[in-house]
Amino acid sequence: MGRYLLFCIAEEAKPLKVDETLDADWIGATEQDCQKWTLENQSKVNFIEQDIIAIANTRSAEDERLSIQYYGRQIDDLVPLEFPGFGLLPQEYNVWYDFRVDSRGASEILARLGYVALDVSFPRYFGREEELTDERGIFDVAKAVRSMLKEGPDTPPC
Repeated sequence: MGRYLLFCIAEEAKPLKVDETLDADWIGATEQDCQKWTLENQSKVNFIEQDIIAIANTRSAEDERLSIQYYGRQIDDLVPLEFPGFGLLPQEYNVWYDFRVDSRGASEILARLGYVALDVSFPRYFGREEELTDERGIFDVAKAVRSMLKEGPDTPPC
């Protein structure tokens, strides 16, 4: 199993816990810089999880939320994935999808997008994203997981 990349793109987001800070050089990158760097460099080593990153930004310091970003890659020899009741998921390929989540649920979404069968995870994260995202733009990871456990694969929207 590889490691996930965590980018911190705001000075205010650098503290991790009480009395703990990142010991790293500040590079002043944007989300797009992190995405571009990931796509250009992730395949150069075998210890980085592919096409998924976490970003702490200025808002993270205020609301303890992270941006989990998943790159919806179209693999040349695969037919686009269609799910009953949802259609093609993700709906666009070769773009980054952003899930703003509570930092305590970050490892859950990383694992679910990387290691759970696509017919179980994709309908929740890409087919029900609007339903599982509140008015503040926070994706409810716990509700998505409960839905997966309760309903199983290929469940159309409620």
